[in-house]
Amino acid sequence: MVGYVESMQARAVDAFTLLHQDVREVILTQFPDYANVGDSAIVLGEWSF
Repeated sequence: MVGYVESMQARAVDAFTLLHQDVREVILTQFPDYANVGDSAIVLGEWSF
């Protein structure tokens, strides 16, 4: 049985893969330079993807 988190993760990966299918380079901006764990987690997820 797949849990909610795993299901949402798979949906996000599928959507971002489709969205970026012809993209060869991405420039990330607005990195958090403050102690906000949520914003830092978003950046780490972007780098990972």
